[in-house]
Order: sequence, then C-alpha cells, then structure tokens
Amino acid sequence: MTQRVLCLLFSSLLLPLVLLSAPPAWVRKGPFAYVANFKAGTVSVIDTSTNRVLGTIPAGNNPFCVAVNATGSRVYVTNPNDNNVSIIDTTTGSVTNVAVATPYVVTVNRSGTRVYVGQNGGNEDPHNSVTVIDASSNAVIATITVGRQPTGLAVNPAETRLYVENSDSTLSVIDTGSNAVIATVGLNATAGASTIVVNPSGTLAYIGGSDGSQVHVLDTSSNTIIGEISLNGRPGILALSPDASRLYVGEGFNANQVEVIDTTTNSIIATIRVNSDAGAIAVRSDGARAFLTLASNAVVVIDTATNTVVDTIGVCGSPTTFSSQFIGPAVVSPAGFGPPVSCGERLPKWWQVLRSQVMPR
Repeated sequence: MTQRVLCLLFSSLLLPLVLLSAPPAWVRKGPFAYVANFKAGTVSVIDTSTNRVLGTIPAGNNPFCVAVNATGSRVYVTNPNDNNVSIIDTTTGSVTNVAVATPYVVTVNRSGTRVYVGQNGGNEDPHNSVTVIDASSNAVIATITVGRQPTGLAVNPAETRLYVENSDSTLSVIDTGSNAVIATVGLNATAGASTIVVNPSGTLAYIGGSDGSQVHVLDTSSNTIIGEISLNGRPGILALSPDASRLYVGEGFNANQVEVIDTTTNSIIATIRVNSDAGAIAVRSDGARAFLTLASNAVVVIDTATNTVVDTIGVCGSPTTFSSQFIGPAVVSPAGFGPPVSCGERLPKWWQVLRSQVMPR
C-alpha cells in the first residue's frame, strides 16, 4: 500500500514537468497555412487541422506572396516595398532576407532546391524578369528576362519547366536546366495578374487572366492553348485538388466568389459565395478542405465535398498571400512567434498560458 501511494505521488510530481518540457500538442498537428498580412507586415500561422491561429511571424514591409516548400521547412515571402524576400526557417522561427528588386510573386520547386521570384514593380519599374535563388545557400544564381510585369509562376512536377504569366498577355516557358526561355505563348489578348497551376502529371497547365473571364488550358507537351474555361467573374488565384479533378478559381473585383470546375469537362459545377474579395486559395494535402483569404481580414474554410464554407478564421492586416502554395506540413517551432491576435481582439488566454510554459523568449 505504501509503495502504491509513493508511486502515485511520484507520478503526480512528474506530470507537470513532462507537460512543461514536451512540445505542445498543436506543434505535431497541421498541415499549417502561412498567410501574409499586407498591412501588418506579418505572416499568420494557421493549424489547418484545428483552424486555430497559432501565432504571427514578422515579415517585411507589405508582404505580398507566399510559397512553402514541400517539406514545410521553409516559407518564402515577397516584400515588394523592401526589395527582398523573407525566408522563414520553420524549425527555428528565424527569418533571413535575400535582396531581390521589386519581388512580386514567388514559387519553389517540388524538391525545394530552387526558388523563383517574379519581379514586377508596376509600370514605373516593371523589371520584366525572374530571379532564381539556390535554396541551399539563399544565393541569387540567375536572372531570366521574361515578358512584361510577371504576375504568375509555376514549376512542373518534374522540375524541368517554369511557367511565367506576364501582364502583356503572354506566357514564358523556361527550361530550368539552362534558365532560358524556350517558348512564348500568346494568351488571346487577355492580360495577366493571375496565377498558374500545373496538374500532377505535368501534362496540363491552367492559366488565369484577371482582365478576362476565362481560364486558359495549356498542353505542356506542345506549349499550345487547347481550351478556354468560361467563368462568371475575373480569375485571381487558381488551385487544384490533389487529384487534379477540381480546379478552384478565386474571383475578386467585387465578384466575391470561388468557382469550382470539373477538369474532366472544364465546366463549372459549383459557385461558393463569400463576403468580400476572394484572395489566395489553397487546398489541403488530403483534399478535404480549401482555405481562402479574404480582404475582410479573414480566412474561410471550404468543405470540398459539399463546396460550402464551414468556418471563418480571423486574421489581421489585409491578408494577401497571392498564391496557392501557402500550405505545408507541420514542421513549425513556436520560437519567434508573436501573439495570434485578430483585429480588435484581445490576446487569447490560452496563448498566454502556453507561451509562459513552453514558448519562452
């Protein structure tokens, strides 16, 4: 009896130590979404398994576009007004800045070895180029001249081609081995300012043009446009489901909706209404949820089985993100996190307690 009492007493004393030394449960969940808050100069980190904002990470002045590598260990954020790209090491929370003039959009290849940054400073400083960064050294290794004011980037799964949508209604196709433009494709006089997605087999690319109401379908073997998908609004960010059976098109410009396209028929099968301009959209790796940033300081969660909004997550500072590559596996350290405060809200008590126990500065 005495031995049992001593054992229970020892266990009760040990338990608080275990709780304090072990990482919090949410660190092992995920995947995580990284949302750039344009006005706040931060990136919000969202656990997509719980729809909880875990914290914020400082970025540059007016962060715009986000890309997460396939392992979730690095997050790349363009800061156009600072002329640099912030590289977040999610295992430590540290941020490194790499100088790139007027960075606008960013993408990273599947193996995480190369980062591509479209440079677009508007009409006054268009740049018309893509900068290539070696992800192992964070060094700029090439600059590629493309069409006017690049607005969309995508690398094929084989990592042999980079597709660049330009504001002069062209698509630049780049051989990633030589960093040379090997084809320029006309986009039916539809201006850019949208994004590109490539299907998992690399055979088709979908290209939006925000000054028109269609998505272009590119045959990547011949670099020719083989179809147009008519929309009810102007496309912004495009995202594919993991099996490429559905294409999600976020539409801003007061359309305030997401159109869902069946890629076997290239027809609209659902329209999801939201309360403000649709921004970036990305589909979680299991395909069950899509996450859409809104100008109204929110991220809405879409159930892809029913095509309905099932949750709203508050963020603060005009979320942009301008990407479909902002969700990655959970490899996040709480080091360097700021509080997950939404606009007008107080610091959550759960975060204060957790911070004092397992996230000392």
